[in-house]
Amino acid sequence: MPLELIKKLVTEKTTPRDRSEQEIAGYRDVLTTIHTNYTHIPFSTGVILPLPKDGMKGSITYYQAWEYFLGVMLLSAYREFEQWVGYVTSAKGTKTAIVLDAINNLPQEFSIRELQERCPTVGIDLICRLWRRERDTGRLECWGRGVEAHWRKQ
Repeated sequence: MPLELIKKLVTEKTTPRDRSEQEIAGYRDVLTTIHTNYTHIPFSTGVILPLPKDGMKGSITYYQAWEYFLGVMLLSAYREFEQWVGYVTSAKGTKTAIVLDAINNLPQEFSIRELQERCPTVGIDLICRLWRRERDTGRLECWGRGVEAHWRKQ
């Protein structure tokens, strides 16, 4: 299927002509429903099962839509839970440990954005202070400056 046709189906600028095109349009409709209503969709089979169009049931698209929906629901629930309970960081040095552990689990070369994504509860000042410390001890090396900077493990 040509890319231009897929783009038109996804942006609703053409009408599906066959089963393959109907599946793409059905997937688009399910995703639109999930994106616009996920905070109001109760997590029950009575609500979730009717989401895909009948023509999609049993297809790969149907299962992909399910996986996507479950991912959105779980992520939303986790974020809500984290806000409600809070991130447990009461012990002194916990945030330092979080950053150092994240650095150890990142690829050999990484950016500040990647580290921040793995340490959402840690402020940029602490991250920068730990980077400088790790650089001064020879464990990290900086390549570039500012937003374009990348860090490399030694």
